[in-house]
Order: sequence, then C-alpha cells, then structure tokens
Amino acid sequence: MSQRERAKSDRRLAIVEAAKALLRRGEQGVTASQIASEAGVSTATVYNLIGPRETLLALMLSGLFQTLDLELRPY
Repeated sequence: MSQRERAKSDRRLAIVEAAKALLRRGEQGVTASQIASEAGVSTATVYNLIGPRETLLALMLSGLFQTLDLELRPY
C-alpha cells in the first residue's frame, strides 16, 4: 500500500472513530461537520472518503460485527 493510500485509510478510520465517539457521548443529529471536526479533517473529506451517511453507518456496523465475531469465536 502506498503512503497516500495508507494516509487515506488512516483518515477513513479517524472519521469512523469520530462518528462513534460522538454517538457514544449521546450527541443527537450528528452532522458531517461535527464528525469532520472531531476527526480533524474537512467536511469535504468526510464526503470524499466515506460518502453518504448510510455508508458511514455500514462501516460502523461492519466493525461492530467483526468485533462481535472475534469475541464469540471459540478458542
């Protein structure tokens, strides 16, 4: 993976983590602008790297299911 692709991946992760953090704090009606501010990126970056909120939700749920799968997997 190139340096540029690694940086994009890191920003995507930061965006997803920022959205999760805002939701954990009980924020209502979380906006792309709030997520961008929390992640340290521009609002345009949220849309460029993630897309619509449905995609963000899918990424968050995918991570949750991966974690759950690892927790439930027998040793």
